Amino acid sequence: NKAADDASGLAIADKLRTQATSINQGISNGNSAVALLQITDKSMAEQSTILDTIKSKLIQANTDTTSVAGRTAIAKDITKLLQQLNNIGEQTNYNGTNLLQNART
Repeated sequence: NKAADDASGLAIADKLRTQATSINQGISNGNSAVALLQITDKSMAEQSTILDTIKSKLIQANTDTTSVAGRTAIAKDITKLLQQLNNIGEQTNYNGTNLLQNART
């Protein structure tokens, strides 16, 4: 069996091989997209938890029963939480591409 013996069969086989390669690349791209979204989702969930904690601390600081020293301590806690929030944004990446912050020029 030579290519000349079945030219149409060879053409069909080449077309199917090309389609299989394209499908495999599509699957790979889809898997990469899923991984990227999972990383982003986890990081954003952590950020959401931090924001909920900050909200609770702000409500606590705004009560009449919280002393000045208490408010100062809460402010320090919030500063640390904001830094954690920022760190998550800076460190969340996929293959070196930052996912949660815009590039700054």
